[in-house]
Amino acid sequence: MAEDEPEQLVKAVTGRIAEIRRAKGFTQAQMAVLLGTAEKNYQRIERGQNLTIHTLARIAKVLGVRAADFFVENPKRKI
Repeated sequence: MAEDEPEQLVKAVTGRIAEIRRAKGFTQAQMAVLLGTAEKNYQRIERGQNLTIHTLARIAKVLGVRAADFFVENPKRKI
């Protein structure tokens, strides 16, 4: 599978979301509360389901990062 296929992009982005979340010290349950959703719904987001640009922007705001940070590995900007 090529790196630029949609499934690979979603996997990379959701992996970065989880990585940044853990680096910030948040659990999935805490993220769900901060986003105003059920924990099960947040878990689906990190699995790449129900993932929208709007949701990415909301998650970025909660984590205090730019949404673009989810699309790069090892960003120069400190998380």
